[in-house]
Amino acid sequence: MALLSFRAMAETTNTWTEQREDVLRTAKAMLAAGLVAGTSGNVSARVEGGFLITPSAVPYEELTPADMVFMALDGTWSGRPSGVRGCPRHRTLYVDNLLMYPGFP
Repeated sequence: MALLSFRAMAETTNTWTEQREDVLRTAKAMLAAGLVAGTSGNVSARVEGGFLITPSAVPYEELTPADMVFMALDGTWSGRPSGVRGCPRHRTLYVDNLLMYPGFP
């Protein structure tokens, strides 16, 4: 799988609208169900060349789909300045292919 360059990553930052909405919807559902509290935990979803993840230290109620951070599999990212503390763990799962999703190798 080819990784996206930083330029290509920047060009795709405004894409994946449905996936961004799904990540945020899942995060809010986890909060409502009591599975997370405050700003703990991150939710991510695999997309071409990397993954989208909720930013750290921002209450889910304050987020919009556009706030989701894109991280390329090479570790470069774009998004909110707060970044994400959970990225290394999520990135390891995706890079080592420990999570299997239909449609992704």
